Amino acid sequence: MDIFSLKEYVGWFVRVVSSPEGMVEEGIFVGYDGPAYDPEEENDVIMIKHKYGYTCYRAQDIAEFIPIRKATKEEYEA
Repeated sequence: MDIFSLKEYVGWFVRVVSSPEGMVEEGIFVGYDGPAYDPEEENDVIMIKHKYGYTCYRAQDIAEFIPIRKATKEEYEA
């Protein structure tokens, strides 16, 4: 998956299905991290914010990325 094509969904509530486990995570897509932004990082990842903190996914670990809706200000700041 080209994670940089997801830029338009930053700040959206999304569902991510991981590969190959098929685990489903929902949260707010907050952006990217990785060597494209920080040369010390090893992999480009997307970051999902949820009530337990943040989860990072490498491009090769994403089976599906499903935008659901724009997150509210309250959700984004929680």
